[in-house]
Amino acid sequence: MQRQKQRKKQRQKHIQKLKLKLNIVIFVVFALLTLFTMACARPAVEPAVVTVKPGISDLEHSSENVLNVRAYAAGDGVTDDTAALQQLLDSAFAREQILFIDFNGGEYLISKPLLLPPGKRVTLQNGTLIATDNFPEDGFLIESGQAGKAGSFANEDICFDNMLFDSRHRGGGLKLESYNRAIITRTWFRHFQTTGLHLAGWSHEALVDKVYFNEYTWDEWTATQTPPERFGTALKVDSPDNHFSQVVVALAKKGIEVSGQYNQFANIHVWGCSEQGVHLKTSFLSFNQAYIDGVQVQIDDPWQVEIINSKFFAHLDDPDWSFIVLKPTKQNTYIKGLKIKDSSFHNTESTIKGLKIDNSVGSFHPTEIRDCFMLDNSFINVAPFASRARQALNQTNVQIWEADFASLFPFGSIQSVTYGFQNTAGNFANCQVQSITDQKVLIKTDRSVSGTLWVEADINRLD
Repeated sequence: MQRQKQRKKQRQKHIQKLKLKLNIVIFVVFALLTLFTMACARPAVEPAVVTVKPGISDLEHSSENVLNVRAYAAGDGVTDDTAALQQLLDSAFAREQILFIDFNGGEYLISKPLLLPPGKRVTLQNGTLIATDNFPEDGFLIESGQAGKAGSFANEDICFDNMLFDSRHRGGGLKLESYNRAIITRTWFRHFQTTGLHLAGWSHEALVDKVYFNEYTWDEWTATQTPPERFGTALKVDSPDNHFSQVVVALAKKGIEVSGQYNQFANIHVWGCSEQGVHLKTSFLSFNQAYIDGVQVQIDDPWQVEIINSKFFAHLDDPDWSFIVLKPTKQNTYIKGLKIKDSSFHNTESTIKGLKIDNSVGSFHPTEIRDCFMLDNSFINVAPFASRARQALNQTNVQIWEADFASLFPFGSIQSVTYGFQNTAGNFANCQVQSITDQKVLIKTDRSVSGTLWVEADINRLD
């Protein structure tokens, strides 16, 4: 009996030990399952892909020469990035090294002009700057012009590549002043209220190519039956020695205004401007292979200005409208070095003028015209003009021969004449110039003859 009790106790102890072990196993399994569940619920984070957003204050001590702007500003088209971008520019330019500021395709809202600090060898690329609703109407999205060291430029070797300046009809796009060797390429200036690009002041040598200027886009322009009013000037050039190529200007109040000397333009297209497409206000300017599309070119006080190998085209039915307007700004203005050569003038409607004079505030001197060459141009539905022209007069039994060049010479008076006579009778007749009055030449033969008299006249002074 006693043995049975002992066995029973031993069995109970064994069962208790088994239960304890089972509970331990269950606890361990439950703990492992809990840990596994928690691990599955969290995304795995590897130390190799963890990033820490850098502070702008660290830029001056960074050795990187490519800065990703999105690491310092939002660039989401919603956040005002003005303060962040200004701090970025200030710190980056202070490094004084070759630097690429990459906006990385972002859209950055700007509420006041970004001031470009003095500096060298900096490229701003690959981004969009957008004016906010409260952007100042007299400002530019980016402005330079802070003084450099005495006798030096504030910015040298500055480049803007693949940028879009959207002023949203609030102000201007980009103003550069006190620069040397600037490049603006593959860039679009849009919705400018004042000026898209302004090259100003004491500066030198900007290369501007592959650039679009639109105060309005085509879709915006055609969205309503009444086109919106235009206010802005696409390109304003006050500085000298700049070069422009593959530039398109469209749908602005004024296209290109130039008051700086020695600027060269090639392969430009200007159209859709409510005032002048091109306004030249100074001397020593060159346009080559330009496409002037339904807009006017105004040249004030023409002196060493050339337009060559270009195309003028319009769809107009206004007989007083002219492709080119020459405007003297004072009385008895001299003309020298005006060249309009090897170009075509074409209008699809009734005849318009190729060139006319605006004497509203001044006049041209009738004889002080030198080195003016308006030659070898073609005209379709456009009244021709020239600086030297030839006429063939075919008459029978006359002694007085009159050549009138008034329709070809828009200004000046005839300064030199050459002529030749072919007598149908085959004998010789003496000829002499009897008079030259303004733009008419009167030639008299010694007797009445029949034949052809060729007269060539030129408005240029030869002395």
